[in-house]
Amino acid sequence: MSQIITATFENGVLKPEDKLDFAPGTRVQLTITSVSEPRMTRDELNYRPTIYAERERLREEARQRIQHEWDAAFDQRQKTLAEWDRLCREHPIDSHGERLTRDQLHERR
Repeated sequence: MSQIITATFENGVLKPEDKLDFAPGTRVQLTITSVSEPRMTRDELNYRPTIYAERERLREEARQRIQHEWDAAFDQRQKTLAEWDRLCREHPIDSHGERLTRDQLHERR
């Protein structure tokens, strides 16, 4: 059985303001908080702006890192395609003429 009670601390002793429903000699465990401090509501306890802000900061960092990696990979693909296109223009393959021998191919290089 558990109860929430209000008590006053005087001369080193806690004095409950209401009657307790325990038999004499019953051992109890106390969790003490000062009543003078304002108690937080459930909504206030659940609202943690610093946690949410940190989560959003980490999410934005991850999004930026992924975007940077994507852009770098895209740029590399563009460079590779441009190089391939340049090589194809500089060294066209004659597919309509005679077939070249291995020696003739080596001479073209």
